[in-house]
Amino acid sequence: MQVDQVQIEILSGPINRAGTSKKTGSEYNIYVQKAYLHTPASPYPLAFDFLVNAGQVFTVGRYTISAEAFVVGQDGRLAVRVSEGLVALPASAKAA
Repeated sequence: MQVDQVQIEILSGPINRAGTSKKTGSEYNIYVQKAYLHTPASPYPLAFDFLVNAGQVFTVGRYTISAEAFVVGQDGRLAVRVSEGLVALPASAKAA
Protein backbone atom coordinates (compact mmCIF):
# COMPACT_ATOMS: atom_id res chain seq x y z
CA MET A 1 0.00 0.00 0.00
CA GLN A 2 1.47 3.36 -1.08
CA VAL A 3 0.89 6.20 1.36
CA ASP A 4 1.57 9.74 0.21
CA GLN A 5 3.54 11.82 2.65
CA VAL A 6 1.95 14.94 4.10
CA GLN A 7 4.10 18.00 4.42
CA ILE A 8 3.95 20.72 7.03
CA GLU A 9 5.42 24.07 6.07
CA ILE A 10 6.54 26.60 8.67
CA LEU A 11 7.10 30.17 7.52
CA SER A 12 7.82 32.01 10.79
CA GLY A 13 8.79 31.60 14.42
CA PRO A 14 6.53 31.08 17.46
CA ILE A 15 4.11 33.66 18.83
CA ASN A 16 3.60 34.24 22.56
CA ARG A 17 -0.01 34.67 23.66
CA ALA A 18 -0.07 35.99 27.22
CA GLY A 19 -2.96 36.91 29.43
CA THR A 20 -4.74 36.48 32.72
CA SER A 21 -7.12 33.61 33.38
CA LYS A 22 -10.67 34.84 34.04
CA LYS A 23 -11.30 31.77 36.16
CA THR A 24 -8.21 31.77 38.41
CA GLY A 25 -6.72 35.24 37.93
CA SER A 26 -3.34 33.63 37.18
CA GLU A 27 -1.15 34.91 34.39
CA TYR A 28 -0.34 32.53 31.55
CA ASN A 29 1.85 32.28 28.47
CA ILE A 30 0.96 30.09 25.54
CA TYR A 31 3.37 29.66 22.66
CA VAL A 32 1.98 28.79 19.24
CA GLN A 33 3.49 28.42 15.84
CA LYS A 34 1.61 28.81 12.55
CA ALA A 35 2.02 26.15 9.90
CA TYR A 36 0.48 25.00 6.63
CA LEU A 37 -0.55 21.42 5.93
CA HIS A 38 0.01 20.20 2.36
CA THR A 39 -1.82 17.00 1.43
CA PRO A 40 -2.22 15.21 -1.90
CA ALA A 41 -6.02 15.48 -1.57
CA SER A 42 -6.13 19.27 -1.32
CA PRO A 43 -4.98 21.71 -4.03
CA TYR A 44 -4.34 24.40 -1.40
CA PRO A 45 -2.46 24.23 1.92
CA LEU A 46 -4.52 24.34 5.12
CA ALA A 47 -3.38 26.87 7.74
CA PHE A 48 -3.30 25.79 11.39
CA ASP A 49 -1.65 26.71 14.70
CA PHE A 50 0.01 24.26 17.06
CA LEU A 51 1.29 24.58 20.61
CA VAL A 52 5.01 24.59 21.33
CA ASN A 53 6.84 24.55 24.64
CA ALA A 54 8.57 27.71 25.87
CA GLY A 55 11.94 27.87 24.13
CA GLN A 56 10.95 25.31 21.49
CA VAL A 57 11.30 26.73 18.00
CA PHE A 58 10.82 25.02 14.66
CA THR A 59 12.79 26.85 12.01
CA VAL A 60 11.33 27.96 8.70
CA GLY A 61 11.13 24.97 6.38
CA ARG A 62 9.25 21.85 5.41
CA TYR A 63 8.57 18.92 7.69
CA THR A 64 6.67 15.67 7.72
CA ILE A 65 5.10 14.09 10.78
CA SER A 66 6.22 10.86 12.39
CA ALA A 67 4.16 8.18 14.12
CA GLU A 68 5.30 9.52 17.51
CA ALA A 69 2.96 12.49 17.04
CA PHE A 70 -0.16 10.30 17.20
CA VAL A 71 -1.44 9.48 20.67
CA VAL A 72 -4.64 8.21 22.21
CA GLY A 73 -5.78 10.61 24.93
CA GLN A 74 -7.33 9.78 28.28
CA ASP A 75 -10.75 10.11 26.66
CA GLY A 76 -9.88 7.38 24.14
CA ARG A 77 -9.71 9.77 21.18
CA LEU A 78 -6.89 9.99 18.71
CA ALA A 79 -4.87 13.19 19.01
CA VAL A 80 -1.96 14.65 17.10
CA ARG A 81 0.85 16.32 19.02
CA VAL A 82 2.45 18.14 16.12
CA SER A 83 5.42 19.50 18.05
CA GLU A 84 6.40 15.99 19.17
CA GLY A 85 6.49 14.45 15.72
CA LEU A 86 7.90 16.96 13.24
CA VAL A 87 10.73 15.62 11.10
CA ALA A 88 12.63 18.07 8.89
CA LEU A 89 12.60 17.34 5.17
CA PRO A 90 15.53 18.06 2.85
CA ALA A 91 15.55 21.62 1.52
CA SER A 92 14.72 20.31 -1.96
CA ALA A 93 11.35 18.86 -0.88
CA LYS A 94 8.34 20.25 -2.74
CA ALA A 95 4.75 20.49 -1.48
CA ALA A 96 2.53 17.49 -2.22
